[in-house]
Amino acid sequence: SEVGGVPLLPPDDPRFHFQGCHLLPKGSYQGDRLLAENVVMTTIEEHTEEWPLVKEKTDAELKAMGMSKWIPVVTRFRALRLKYNQRLNAELSGKHGH
Repeated sequence: SEVGGVPLLPPDDPRFHFQGCHLLPKGSYQGDRLLAENVVMTTIEEHTEEWPLVKEKTDAELKAMGMSKWIPVVTRFRALRLKYNQRLNAELSGKHGH
């Protein structure tokens, strides 16, 4: 796991794909779903139970929750979302001739 450092299930395990955590959700960010920096390998528990709770937290909140291990991933999530929003704003500005 890129988050907790524990071993992941092997690729031949039928649950292997559940360990690929998309930082920007696949449905909302279709164009970014296959970007390498948008996928973090986590345990299934980290992906399904922890990620939804931590992704919108500040670093201080993560520390207070005892979830400091998530700070690098949440920082990457914030950067990806910012890049997406900047790209979207540029596209929208270009379409309106500004």
